Amino acid sequence: MSQAQFSPDGRWVAYVSMESGSPEVFVRPFPSGPGRWKISDGSASEPRWRHDGKEIYYVTTGKLPNMRVVAVPVKATSPGSFAIGTPQPLFEESLSSWVTVLNLWTYVPSPDGQRFLVLVKPDVPETIHVLTNWTRMFEGKR
Repeated sequence: MSQAQFSPDGRWVAYVSMESGSPEVFVRPFPSGPGRWKISDGSASEPRWRHDGKEIYYVTTGKLPNMRVVAVPVKATSPGSFAIGTPQPLFEESLSSWVTVLNLWTYVPSPDGQRFLVLVKPDVPETIHVLTNWTRMFEGKR
């Protein structure tokens, strides 16, 4: 279990599990209780709750190299029972994938889920130029 996030009311926890061999998002009661519900539709990471607890967001692979942010409507119907709606893709962006590898977050939803602050991959050249012996450029210039 990784990337755990508590629901706003503290009764549920969304997390990523690798049980199937690929990362998937699940929800279970907290601190304990029966049931576990798969939220994601395939490989996913970075679960986040909307401020009112009515949606869970997660990141999945989009059209490479982009990542897709998905929203899933959710509702705790009774103690130990959880209803899951249909996942809806929200947007795709070239997210900074190295952040996900470090188990950090690439996005933050606003409390109402209408806006997202996203850490995107910078649009920089792939080439790196290394200058060696650069101090020789200053020899005799004093």
